[in-house]
Amino acid sequence: MPAMDVDTALLTIGYGLGQVIIFMVSFFIYMYSVTESMTAGYLVVLTSCEFDTSPKEKTLLANSLLGGMVASGLFIGFLADRYGRKFVIRLALVGALSFSVISALMPDLYSLSVIRIIVGTLYVARATKWGTVSKHLPISPTASRRLHLCR
Repeated sequence: MPAMDVDTALLTIGYGLGQVIIFMVSFFIYMYSVTESMTAGYLVVLTSCEFDTSPKEKTLLANSLLGGMVASGLFIGFLADRYGRKFVIRLALVGALSFSVISALMPDLYSLSVIRIIVGTLYVARATKWGTVSKHLPISPTASRRLHLCR
C-alpha cells in the first residue's frame, strides 16, 4: 500500500466542520466505551473487598457486561436496520449511561450483575456507530475504500 501523508488523505476524503463535530462526538463515545470496559476489572477487586465474594461470584460479575453484549449483538443490529442507526445509537447510549449510574446504587452483587448485563445489552449499540460516522466522511466514490484501507 502506498504511503500517504495526512494532508493528501484529507484532501482526497474531504474535511469540514461536520467531520470535526462527528469526530468530537465519537471521541466521547469511545471514552465512555473504554471506561465501561475497564470498570469490569475494577468492580471485581472492589466487590471482593466490599461484598466478600467467592471466585464464582467474581466470574459472574466480570463476565456480566460481556454476556449482555454477546446476547444482544444480533438483536441490536436488527433494531438499527429497522428503526435507523441514529435513533438506536442515541437510545442505547442514553440507556447504557443511565443503567451505569444505576449500577452504582446496587446494594448486592446479584442485582449489580443484572444491571451490568443490561448495560452490556445497550452498550453493544456503539458498534453500529462506524456505519453512521463513515457515511459522512468521503466525498468521492473511491474515498470510502481509501478510508477503510488507511484504518
